[in-house]
Amino acid sequence: MATTPITTDLRPVVQDFLIRQGDDFRHTYTFRDEAAALIDVSAWSLSGVIDPSDGSASVALSVSHDSAGVFTISATAASMSTVPVGTKHEWDLKRGDSNETIFAGKFKVYEDTANL
Repeated sequence: MATTPITTDLRPVVQDFLIRQGDDFRHTYTFRDEAAALIDVSAWSLSGVIDPSDGSASVALSVSHDSAGVFTISATAASMSTVPVGTKHEWDLKRGDSNETIFAGKFKVYEDTANL
């Protein structure tokens, strides 16, 4: 699926996710400069987390550097099994080298109707 690039200087960028219970989660980002050249993000020490709204333990997102300028955040269905279904939770992605939150938003897991 093609997407339109987002250009912003606002931090954090707000991005909400809605996923189905029992599914793995994955989202890929591509960072480019004003000249459309890929930005090397490998030194950013990125870390992401889902914070459940009920106060239960946070779920760490895996961050992989796919290539220069491209990284993916992900979590397995098993790692998200403790995140309550049907409630909006918070998530964020931070740069460890600058302690800057670059993405944040709501993260909601909805019930898989196939399991009803």
